[in-house]
Amino acid sequence: GDRLLSVDGHQLSSVTLSEAQARLRATASPMSMLCIEYDVSMMSGVRAAQGPLLVEIDGPHCHSLGLELVNTPDNSAVVIGHVKTGSIAERCGALLPGDQILAVNDICVEDTKMTAEDVNQLMWTGNSCVLQILPSSSSSYRGFPQPLYSCPSPSQTSKHSRDVHLLDGNSSPNKAQSPLMKRLQTSSSSIQESEVEANSSGVYQRKSLAVSLNCDAQKKFGITLAPDSKSAVV
Repeated sequence: GDRLLSVDGHQLSSVTLSEAQARLRATASPMSMLCIEYDVSMMSGVRAAQGPLLVEIDGPHCHSLGLELVNTPDNSAVVIGHVKTGSIAERCGALLPGDQILAVNDICVEDTKMTAEDVNQLMWTGNSCVLQILPSSSSSYRGFPQPLYSCPSPSQTSKHSRDVHLLDGNSSPNKAQSPLMKRLQTSSSSIQESEVEANSSGVYQRKSLAVSLNCDAQKKFGITLAPDSKSAVV
């Protein structure tokens, strides 16, 4: 579902699908620079509400959400320290640095002295992941600094979806839905923000990501292009 904008600096906005495929095959170097455009859900309205949120993400690789979890300095809570660029977590729009993890798949994390590594292990099980979080706007850990270490490149994932529920304790959760798109394994990347767009699934912010991909022994990059109204779709 990601949109391929360019290959090694060659823009694809005005070419046909076959021309885009030919450009991808014609690269002479074992490494190519691709510019990918993807969608990030705009969840500011949901996150603005006070109290915990329930975020459900369906997919076969929940351990590859793109979250870097850390313990607070006093080890009293586990919070999101960093959200990887282009990851499932970034695209869902509901998870931000500083959010406190309260529970994972109905297993309570709050006030249990669990470490960030313990919580990471909880997210490795099953084909879906349900996170109960306290947004940074409601948490006393707002502004908790991001880790200074670099994040490893996330592995390739398939199509995912996520639901966000507002937990108020008295009524049925409010729900917002949107699809999450495929993403690519990268060796290096840079990010650029783009415009906001609304469709039947919700409101999205478009972002572009430059990725360096190494081809395999058959000089293939492991991606397939399909037609789209604006550009080739990965």
